Amino acid sequence: MPKKQSPRRSSRRPMPRGKKLAAALALALVCVAGTSMLAQVNSRKKSRKASDDFGVMALPASGPSKEYVYAGSKLIAIEEGSSGSSGSGPRAVFDFEPDSKSEIAFYRNGLWGILKSSQGYAYDTPQFFSWGAAGLPPVYGDFDGDNKTDIGYMDHPSGSNQVYAILRSTTGYGFGTGQPLFVSAGVVTDKPVVGDFDGDHKADPSTWRPSTGVWTIPKSSANYSSFIFAQWGQDGDIPIVCDLDGDGKSDMGFYRSGVWGFLKSSADYSISSPQFFSWGDTGKQPVVGDFDGDGRADIGYIEPPANNQSATYAILLSSNGYGFGTGQVLFVPAGFPSLGDTPVVGDWDADGKSDPGIWRASQGIWIIPLSSGNYGTYLFSQWGQSGDTPMPNPTTQY
Repeated sequence: MPKKQSPRRSSRRPMPRGKKLAAALALALVCVAGTSMLAQVNSRKKSRKASDDFGVMALPASGPSKEYVYAGSKLIAIEEGSSGSSGSGPRAVFDFEPDSKSEIAFYRNGLWGILKSSQGYAYDTPQFFSWGAAGLPPVYGDFDGDNKTDIGYMDHPSGSNQVYAILRSTTGYGFGTGQPLFVSAGVVTDKPVVGDFDGDHKADPSTWRPSTGVWTIPKSSANYSSFIFAQWGQDGDIPIVCDLDGDGKSDMGFYRSGVWGFLKSSADYSISSPQFFSWGDTGKQPVVGDFDGDGRADIGYIEPPANNQSATYAILLSSNGYGFGTGQVLFVPAGFPSLGDTPVVGDWDADGKSDPGIWRASQGIWIIPLSSGNYGTYLFSQWGQSGDTPMPNPTTQY
């Protein structure tokens, strides 16, 4: 492991309270998708459907996020954001407490801004870190195995090589001598891929090399001195990390113009026993998560807007055998990319199921339909601004 003199941003400081939110914001509201959305799948296993229309609501100017409960199109209740659970439930992606709920966060040129679920996602009690810099990609995961998310970035100390630079929760996110974790990460063209490939409940800071398709995984269980190697995928693919077989270990995958290819940990990542799916198409963004709560990853993509209706999550569920017949596919509205709507996937209601949300870059608004409310209950918040990277971000990690 290379020694590192100092990170690009080696300070962590509290930030002043931000400006109060505007008194009212035009907010596009995702409506519940009807059953008619669940049937349009063609012979190549690509959905051809659209979502319901969006309505307009006003967002409170300050205080905790709200949950808006609808029966059809009628607003029947407004509930304050939860203060969190005991932390005994399933682990959630991007959970800093841990209380089994994902946080709401952004990354902006080295600044991390986090609204915590235990605080009801209140704007008055954010947490900030300064770790990284402009042009240095963010990474996150539970690298120390304490069920709390650790934050990092990909540093380029020599120009051509890169290094994971990680602040760990077990050190209080300290950046003093010996506190950050630095792990070699190949060259700057290698893509960071983070997952638990050795099953020790710690994330392994790994890379995928597009030019050769080689995965290089330093195992946390061996103090990063032992490696898993595999060759899977090709230049132009999107690397995918998820637990497809539910054995507690991450699987290696790629997404290529609608084709999904996986090497599974239960098969020792053997290239002689891959698993493939055809779901999506060229230019359609892939997403992964556990949307049915069975401990196995589900795969999906974002169907672009059509016929004046919104984009849509189109998800194959493992509990349905990844079937694409009528009633088997999960469709949830996904906003309008022209407004900067970006998919965000996490578990914000602690029910062990991923919630397919969106972040609207043009207004910094989070619109999250909750699985516990059958996507008829919403978590709304405003956090971040155009140009930020929302966290958790399903396009970079799972």
